[in-house]
Amino acid sequence: MPRGYLALVLHAHLPFVRHPEHAEFLEERWLFEAVSDCYLPLLGVFEKLADDGVPFRATLSISPTLAAMLDDDLLRRRCHDFLKERQAKSQGAAPFLAEHSDHALREFERRGGDIVGGFSSLQQRGCLEIITTAATHGFLPLQKSHAPTVRAQIRVALDEHVRRFHAKPCGFWLPECGFYPGLQHELAAAGVGYFIVDAHGFLNAQPPAPHGVFAPVACPGVAVFARDPDSAREVWGPGGFPGAAAYRDFHATDGNGFKSFAVTGAADEKKGYDPKLAARLALHHAHQFVQSRIAQAEFQAAHLANPPVIVAAYDAELFGHWWHEGPQFLEHVLRIAASHGKEIETITPSDYIARHPPAFAAVPGASSWGQHGFNDYWLNATNHWIYPELRRAALRFAEVCTMHGGGLWEKPRAPAPNGGGGPLLRRAHQQAGRSLLLAQASDWPFMMKRGASASYAGKRLSDQLARVHHLCDAIEQGTVSERRLLALEQMDNLFPHLDCRHFLEA
Repeated sequence: MPRGYLALVLHAHLPFVRHPEHAEFLEERWLFEAVSDCYLPLLGVFEKLADDGVPFRATLSISPTLAAMLDDDLLRRRCHDFLKERQAKSQGAAPFLAEHSDHALREFERRGGDIVGGFSSLQQRGCLEIITTAATHGFLPLQKSHAPTVRAQIRVALDEHVRRFHAKPCGFWLPECGFYPGLQHELAAAGVGYFIVDAHGFLNAQPPAPHGVFAPVACPGVAVFARDPDSAREVWGPGGFPGAAAYRDFHATDGNGFKSFAVTGAADEKKGYDPKLAARLALHHAHQFVQSRIAQAEFQAAHLANPPVIVAAYDAELFGHWWHEGPQFLEHVLRIAASHGKEIETITPSDYIARHPPAFAAVPGASSWGQHGFNDYWLNATNHWIYPELRRAALRFAEVCTMHGGGLWEKPRAPAPNGGGGPLLRRAHQQAGRSLLLAQASDWPFMMKRGASASYAGKRLSDQLARVHHLCDAIEQGTVSERRLLALEQMDNLFPHLDCRHFLEA
């Protein structure tokens, strides 16, 4: 048995952005850049480790919206076009840029664009544990006044995960690590095995968690882990690894728009990026990271009955997109950890629970990650107006489902002739539910607070709310237009088997 365990948890999520009504759309590039810079490199790292026989376990949360976009034929074609365009433009740039874009295009083509399938294969090989998060990454603490909203975000996500991966997920990533006392009951009722909160959720637990963040606690029917603040600070806090001078600068671009500078100093002091120097530093930082985790484990093991677990949890997009060398760093971390198996072993939260079931019962305190750690980023002067509107739309939709949806949610029946009658009404309910879920995404208030893409976020949210009310009006008045409905279905085509019973009072 090792002295301690390292649970690496990556959370992969992007908001649902798909605009077939336009030949191209700027915000769709968020996905394409993440595919090129993050998801393909991470997939390659994990596959290389597995092929080399390196024993490792890691956890990956794939949000339902991200999975829907990665699996979408239109977005795959557009992503391929983006990668080809980037590859062509980079041929006159620095060699490392040309090599990176060449590799991304080749890998995307070799896989037929199937990123989710690649991660699924790693789960089948026993390397990854894939979990889910809320359906559209709704920020659950600010939706708690309407229990069906929280329930629908959880249950729709679980339905989608089962549809894609043919098994229920072991764990659930709380969007923005947002937790409130009582949420554990919804998760346990849905069959979730574990979830993760930020560190101060354990510090403010009732009763206090006796082993800090180094052991899970038991809520009724579900286990809870906490992020380790030390590993979080090393990788993403002020002064963390990605800010080192030798690494590639995410923000600075040259005259051709290429990111060819190292972090170094101020804008007028930037030096050219040296991939070999950065690679050496990534290896050094990986050794430093693993040794720090071993030191933590050795210290905590003296005070605990079971080996401590160190939950190192991050946004997946940090690795490769924001921190270009991040995938290299992770590969080194997993290789180095494997060579120190007696001191530290990589594990998933469900693995840990199976070996060391939590014996202490506690309820974490209300918490989130982000500025100040208590929902501030998602509720402030820039975005507070959205929550009454979200609640009004949720109540309206629940009422429409109750009054006009009777009998629509039993076992699927044969379609009515010409697509009329029940199936059309069922589709209208489902599309209204999709729009409601999309309006609830935590990404929109985040963008409003941050100021980046705030106008797009506001329009996206307002459009989805308008669609909810439009469809509710049509259902109530018996005037559902199949032509208009089809247009909405083609724009927002996720959750094909949406069960609207999830939106009703239990």
